[in-house]
Amino acid sequence: MQLTETYKRNALLAALITASLLLALSIGTVATRAQSGFEGDYDLSFGTNGYTVDPENVDPAANDEFQTLFYTGELLPDGSIIAGGRYVNTTPSGDFYLRKFTASGAVVTSFGSNGFVRTNFHSRFDGVPGNDTPYVLKVQPDGKIVFAGQCTTLEPGPFPARAFGVDACVMRYNANGTLDQTFGGAMISYTADTNDTHSTQLDPGKVIFQTGTIAGGRSYGTSGIFHDMAVQPDGKIVLVGETRNFYSNGDGVGAIVVRLNPNGSLDSTFGSGGIARWTAPEGPVTSCYPARRFYGMRLQPDGRIVAVGHGEITRAGDCFTGTRFVVTRWTAAGALETVRYIDSLANVDVSFTERAVSAHYTPDGSKLVVSGSARNRSGTPAGRQKATMVRLNAGTLALDTTFGSGGIAQYDRAGDNYAGSTVYVRAIQPDGKILGTDNTLTAAGNDNVVRFNPNGSSDQSFGNLGIDGNPGTGKLRVNVTHFNNASNPLELGQILVRPNGRINLVGYSAAHGGLGILRAVVSQQNTELPTYTLAGRVLNASGVGVAGVTVNLSGTQSGSKVTDASGNYSFSDLPMGGNFTVAPSKTGLSFAPASKSFTNLSADQLSVNFAVPSLSVNNITVTEGNTGETTATFTVKLTPAATVPVTVKHATANSTALAPGDYTALALTPLTFDPGQTSKTVAVKIKGDTLDEANETFRLLLSAPTNAVISDNEGICAITDNDLPPTLKVNSLTVTEGNAATTATFTITLSAQSAQTVTVKYQTVNGTATAPADYTAKALTTLTFSPFQTTKTVPVTIVGDTRDEAVETFKLQLTAPTNATIAAGTGTCTITDNDPPPSITINNVAVAEPDTGTRALVFTVKLSAASNQTVTVKYATANGTTNPAVAGTDYTAVALTTLTFLPGQTSKTVTVQARGDLIKEANETFFVNLSAPTNAAIADAQGLGTILNDD
Repeated sequence: MQLTETYKRNALLAALITASLLLALSIGTVATRAQSGFEGDYDLSFGTNGYTVDPENVDPAANDEFQTLFYTGELLPDGSIIAGGRYVNTTPSGDFYLRKFTASGAVVTSFGSNGFVRTNFHSRFDGVPGNDTPYVLKVQPDGKIVFAGQCTTLEPGPFPARAFGVDACVMRYNANGTLDQTFGGAMISYTADTNDTHSTQLDPGKVIFQTGTIAGGRSYGTSGIFHDMAVQPDGKIVLVGETRNFYSNGDGVGAIVVRLNPNGSLDSTFGSGGIARWTAPEGPVTSCYPARRFYGMRLQPDGRIVAVGHGEITRAGDCFTGTRFVVTRWTAAGALETVRYIDSLANVDVSFTERAVSAHYTPDGSKLVVSGSARNRSGTPAGRQKATMVRLNAGTLALDTTFGSGGIAQYDRAGDNYAGSTVYVRAIQPDGKILGTDNTLTAAGNDNVVRFNPNGSSDQSFGNLGIDGNPGTGKLRVNVTHFNNASNPLELGQILVRPNGRINLVGYSAAHGGLGILRAVVSQQNTELPTYTLAGRVLNASGVGVAGVTVNLSGTQSGSKVTDASGNYSFSDLPMGGNFTVAPSKTGLSFAPASKSFTNLSADQLSVNFAVPSLSVNNITVTEGNTGETTATFTVKLTPAATVPVTVKHATANSTALAPGDYTALALTPLTFDPGQTSKTVAVKIKGDTLDEANETFRLLLSAPTNAVISDNEGICAITDNDLPPTLKVNSLTVTEGNAATTATFTITLSAQSAQTVTVKYQTVNGTATAPADYTAKALTTLTFSPFQTTKTVPVTIVGDTRDEAVETFKLQLTAPTNATIAAGTGTCTITDNDPPPSITINNVAVAEPDTGTRALVFTVKLSAASNQTVTVKYATANGTTNPAVAGTDYTAVALTTLTFLPGQTSKTVTVQARGDLIKEANETFFVNLSAPTNAAIADAQGLGTILNDD
């Protein structure tokens, strides 16, 4: 059962409930306090009495040398709160300070160091502390926390670094409070007006950079401050604020818009190097320095940026001592697009200060509410500063005349009519009501909460103080009791609106009187005097809703409801403080608990659910086996035990396992639990085989229960196969080459049938036979065996020719099998040549005998055809038989020599030298004899050489 506010005002109930009503409610493990009696008062279910003071241990008798202040915060999706501010020593020094709280106001001790994070931008040097001040905090969608403000820079030079000057800075933390090591950490340069450049190495998680002009001789920071920021959808971070602007006669202040990349570096595509500046021109009067500042901003959906703050008052001959309320808009690239002042310069006192401090879109996005302070537009005294809200049309930035008076609503803070006031709009509720804080020039801090209707008028249903000088409501003063039991006002920094309408206030207050110590505070306020809706559920033991159950309410009010399809029931408009009993009933169902009673209804969250007995069946796994049958045993459970018999029907159903081949089916059969029984078993027979197959499943289904509900109606039996996968092998073969193309066919076989699809990849690999000369290669290809197939063939084309050659081989290789293993993965194809070897012949040669010296006889040795093999033959000379020429006298003998034909060669020459003389003689002969051929046959073994006599 869950309690939620309906936000109805009940005049009679409000009269009966007073602030003295404070009681404890305990139901199960939930303890809460009653709410007090006006809208905006403390929500007593949060923290202690509605607020949580920074839980650092403080001795009221001691002057603790530190203080903590919260300035800003955000709600996380789970309802927890990140609160950020400043930790200050009395030295003084300032650190960035974070706390995380649960939705109920307790410290999250797992965050940071025991629940807090304290970070100084630079370590302290030479006893000089840094003085860091944060102003704005945002939580990115990924949970990382971006925290920005002003930090101490370092004095450069050869001496030990010291804190020296300030500039705008950003830190980013992980969701657990540790510094984000992916952010910042870059080398940053500071350039003085003497053109000296100084650098400092930042720690990861931190970013600081020069935002303006360094004033020579005074500081190495530029007094930059980030006042507000937003995170774009692409993760880039947009910040607005101020920085020093150096004029010829002194320092002024310029407004800036800065955009960082997600890693913390300046986005060079924005403005000038990541910074867009709005700086006033130098003034007409010596020593008067114009000032422009941005205090608030909002991103438009189209990427444009609205920045609000103040500009200088400009009037010829006057000193720049006043400012004007201004709204600006910038393009997504950082170019100034629009400047919108809320009034003209007519009759403006140049010493008067106006400023815009915050901007918020209305829930529908069509209007922009900008708040701050501006001169009095009517009333007495004329020109006095008043708290001011302006509503503009979001598209044109023109005044929305339906708001306030002509688009502007103003008021004085009660009791400070002559001091001047500023209103800070902190949030706009989903119903359009505007929530803010205010302060005056004579009062410290933003110590009141104000609420306005959507049209700009004060909301008289809210708070405990009057607004605009009139008695009544519309303003809330919040007091906090501290360690010395003194009550001090809460100074406010941020308002967070919860989905249930409650608001969290983030701020700080005096810790104990007279010591000047401040402590950070988070509180939670009611926004309506509530009546309540009881919204509960009837669940089975597994947490699933049960429909059709009647739930009876008795006590201060009575009634009955029937649960819907999800088990929900609700009773609305129940008065705070009422006493009730809720009891469900339905024939045949028992509940645990049977009913629940509680008194003084006042809790925000309360859980009272009712359980009924539920049935469930488990999932099981069984190994198949090779023969016969094995048993799969399901367990059906009833939780909790029932006091009456419970029945449920059960039957098996096919999935990938099929009956009767894989298991024996069970027909629809009732199963009965006697009173007190909680477990039953159902046995199913599984059939064994030796066929390799995938694991298979079937189901046991429950249906038609009596006296119980089913929380899990399906039990799955997974049958694990125990059979080994088959093996693959490829054969080897021999093929005769032929003179034309032939085919070599490899056969790939499985050792046994499989019920699964088997695949294997194959490809050819060269051996002594090479592709494409000898065969046509096969690229890597997948071969598929459908279930129960055992044989596949792979044909390979053999290239034919008529050349004699040696026996050659190539291979078919198998790889990457699925649902099988490889037993023999290489098949060899042997290509046998069918071409005869070539024949060898030698010709006859005749030459005239020279008178002196020698003359060559050149014999030609030929192959009858080209061969793909290397062919050799030996040759030598011999004297002739008729009129023989004599070696050494008539010719020069050639000893036995090898002649070699490379593949493709068909002709070679052999040279024999004939010797000359002057003797008249007959013609003489000798022989060149061939012998010992390889890879060929000799058809003509002898060439005749004739030496013709010329004497």
